[in-house]
Amino acid sequence: FYVDTPTDAAQEQMMAYYTGLPQYDGYDFGEMPECRDLTGRDISNMCEKAWRQELSLKEATDNGCVPILRRNPEMVAKLRDEAHNSYLSAQIPGVYRKHDSDAVRKEELKGRRITWGDEEDEGGEA
Repeated sequence: FYVDTPTDAAQEQMMAYYTGLPQYDGYDFGEMPECRDLTGRDISNMCEKAWRQELSLKEATDNGCVPILRRNPEMVAKLRDEAHNSYLSAQIPGVYRKHDSDAVRKEELKGRRITWGDEEDEGGEA
């Protein structure tokens, strides 16, 4: 499977998840940065940095939390090239295709569902 960067909506959900973790209970993360081109690890790192340095998430982002897509776009492009027509997409049914990536990011994803044995999928088939 190839897992491309999350959609904007998924990034916002991850931001809500990480800022709501018990270790940050009561911490005011302040102004939220724009969620674009972030991975789950980027969001986790931003929250950790903001909490440890008593910054808002916006300040943590402005002070050195650089998303992987900006830090190393060549590596991401290489991974996408390798995955193109070679790996299953973890986000949509079928094989991963680079040109589908931008279109997928613009729509809400339903994701994949893997069934085992006699379980039924959403279409009612086993």
